[in-house]
Amino acid sequence: MQENKHRINPARTVKWYGLADEDLFPLQEGKRVRFEEYDVMIFNLGPGMVRALDNKCPRGKERLEKGMVAAGYVFCPRHSLKISLETGCVEHGDGQVKVYPARVWQAMVYVAFEEGRYLGKTEISSLDYQGTAMPKGGRL
Repeated sequence: MQENKHRINPARTVKWYGLADEDLFPLQEGKRVRFEEYDVMIFNLGPGMVRALDNKCPRGKERLEKGMVAAGYVFCPRHSLKISLETGCVEHGDGQVKVYPARVWQAMVYVAFEEGRYLGKTEISSLDYQGTAMPKGGRL
């Protein structure tokens, strides 16, 4: 298995942001979330199990939001690449998609982004939602 060079650097400080209620993400599907300069896909794999990846194919500009989700993978709609939701790695080929830490806490989906810049309004598909930081003392 390839090492994922596109994970958030653990040496950098990250901050968890509540993006939306878990109920907004259909089971075994992905949904696009735009959070400031980030364009990510949130995948709901079951109760309390979410994954967050960049919303683009490693071979081009095709968005993964149009891809099919099955058995822990998302398939690029243009290149038919099989991309692991766990690692972001392309199976049987080169390429990776950036993976962000993601968790469900108190029925809210949280994703960790690197600190050092202002992060504010979140868009989930056509919905507007104000992202909030996890409360102090909160644990994932």
